[in-house]
Amino acid sequence: MKIKQMIDDYVKSHFQLSLGTGSAIAAIAASTDTIYIDVKGEALDVKKYRGNIDSLVINVETLTRNIIQAIPTTIREKAINSYQEYLLELVVREMHYIDNLLEGKFKKGVYFLFPDYEKVYMAYYMPKRKHLPTKKEAAEKAIEDIAFSISKKAGKLDINFIIDDYKIGLRGDVLLLTHYGHDLMNYKKNKNLKLIESHTGRVIDYTGFNKKYRNSTKADASRLPWDEVLMMVLGTETIKSPIRGAMALVLEAAEKNKWTPNTTRDKIVANLSRIDELKDFTKFKGLY
Repeated sequence: MKIKQMIDDYVKSHFQLSLGTGSAIAAIAASTDTIYIDVKGEALDVKKYRGNIDSLVINVETLTRNIIQAIPTTIREKAINSYQEYLLELVVREMHYIDNLLEGKFKKGVYFLFPDYEKVYMAYYMPKRKHLPTKKEAAEKAIEDIAFSISKKAGKLDINFIIDDYKIGLRGDVLLLTHYGHDLMNYKKNKNLKLIESHTGRVIDYTGFNKKYRNSTKADASRLPWDEVLMMVLGTETIKSPIRGAMALVLEAAEKNKWTPNTTRDKIVANLSRIDELKDFTKFKGLY
């Protein structure tokens, strides 16, 4: 079988989308709760989201990641290294498919996000890429490169888009499809922003964003607010914590001071400023 055909046979839902993206779109586009077939041929139940939606924002890097993850591991590295232009075509095809599928369904429509995280990555502690990248790092670089290349012709694609920024200025009920925790800091300016998850289609409001903090010990972080000072201290999947054992220190403060997801920034700063290892980080003003 030719390599392009093998790439194009990446696992799809019954929408013409990668399984990760298709499951999320099913939650807002299907008329009923829907059963999908996953990569192992097993049923996957996706519950329809019945809340109000003014806008759907899709991070193009997430769209790209979901396609790459769906390509069989036996050819994934070759696809990344030698077939990026074809992967780009698949991403654009999915963008047009989603845009047509959801046309007229939301008051403000579908927006594709082409982010520029340079300021974010300069402000936070970022894991350094090795001189010889791992397979994961090579995939991350391919995702960024593909999304950047598409952004250069976004104006010719007949889509709504947000480009060269890390902020989402939309108001109203916004659903955001992304795998980057820092994208959710846009909640700071729009309290109605929610995350729609790849693969599950679950819609999560700010009280569940704490799942995006870096949490290698899998400790219960459900009482933590979603806050930029905490993101600086704890990190996310793509942002590194500046100190070892940060989660344990924060959770101890949260328990002692009875935090909830609604705890204010002022209280967070006041409580953390009493902890020697963390007090300097409470001066961080944030970007979002």
